[in-house]
Parts: sequence; C-alpha cells; structure tokens
Amino acid sequence: MRDQRNWILYAGLLVLFWGVWGAFSSQPTERYGYPNEMIYVIWAFTMLVPAAVCCSSPWPSS
Repeated sequence: MRDQRNWILYAGLLVLFWGVWGAFSSQPTERYGYPNEMIYVIWAFTMLVPAAVCCSSPWPSS
C-alpha cells in the first residue's frame, strides 16, 4: 500500500518546486536583463533531468 501512495509525495514536491521556480524566475530578467524566453529555455533543460529519471525507472506491474 505504501508504494501506491508515493505519487502524493512527488506531486507535492512538484508543486513546491514550481512555486519556487515561479517566485525566483523573474530575478535574472530584473537583475541582468535576460530575455523572458531564456528563462523558459533554461526551465525546459532542467525538466530533462526528471524526465530521464522517470523514463529510466521500471513501470510498476498491476
């Protein structure tokens, strides 16, 4: 039963990390004049890490 509830932890961490990203993603634009598009490009590259972890883990059997 415990393995089936791990998703709630990951969903909570996702919301937390997206909130932190949203709170601080405007800082490079304000401080250094980065274009807004660059922030989304960096975000897209950082999402490759969790995607690789997700794709490398075996799917649970029903």
